[in-house]
Amino acid sequence: MSTDIAVPAVMGANCPAAEKMDWLEVNGVSLRYSRHAGAGPLLVLIHEMGGTLESWDAVCKSLGESVNWLRYDTRGAGGSEKLNGSVALDDHVDDLHALLEALDERRPLILVGVAVGAAIALRFAARNADRVVRVVGLAPACGVIPAKQASTLALAARLREYGMRTAYPALFELGWPSNFAGEGAQNLLQRTRYLRRSLANDASSFAYVLEMLAGTDLAGDLAELSTEVTLIAGYHDALRPPGDIAKLAALGRSIAFGTVASGHFMPVQSPGLVSTLLRHRALGGAPLAQVLAALG
Repeated sequence: MSTDIAVPAVMGANCPAAEKMDWLEVNGVSLRYSRHAGAGPLLVLIHEMGGTLESWDAVCKSLGESVNWLRYDTRGAGGSEKLNGSVALDDHVDDLHALLEALDERRPLILVGVAVGAAIALRFAARNADRVVRVVGLAPACGVIPAKQASTLALAARLREYGMRTAYPALFELGWPSNFAGEGAQNLLQRTRYLRRSLANDASSFAYVLEMLAGTDLAGDLAELSTEVTLIAGYHDALRPPGDIAKLAALGRSIAFGTVASGHFMPVQSPGLVSTLLRHRALGGAPLAQVLAALG
């Protein structure tokens, strides 16, 4: 099938020089953010649980200077203030709303989230439909099935008491199996670096977010969303396998669904693929089938 969509080569991790990183105190929490001013609507990039705004480094580099984006560390993650108690999904949504207000950002929004970041994006869109043009969820984590809630809460307690190393490597293997390199000759090195970075997470904050996820249910949000939504699953993702994401997509009235050759941590594993999705689907509004065909 012919297409005029080009898939970029994997880029380096350095982002455009015009990007500004800083901290703001909003909604009672200090958030680290990075802002790049460009043309068009604002692309908001929300990282995965255990990730940071650096998860988007290679994607931002590939998107280039012309795109208008905001990425930030969610509360409890990266360089943002750590959690000292339970957190709700709506707290994360309120954080994003307050951050946009503090930055005086009034442009239409395109939200892109990974895993729990996708849940934040979807809930934000459900509450602010007039502001959001599109949502793209990569390996969306929108809750935990009842049969796994008890074990998820037990895992959170174990992480809080004994630290990330006790359980996170096994979770990581499910989302980035050792037999999947990802894009580029250097991506096995990226896999190792990502795991090491993840082990440096604040275990207590990670546990609070995991407990939040166990109590989250976005079925109602997905059923009522009027915003254009795309959900993407990864063939190599055993944490949120394609069958689970397809069921989420079926909850909506017109949610587009696709599967790609990636895992759970798509912006790090497959930045060229993700930047193609964002440029042509999220920003350009191209039919998902056309974009997936270009990706092969």
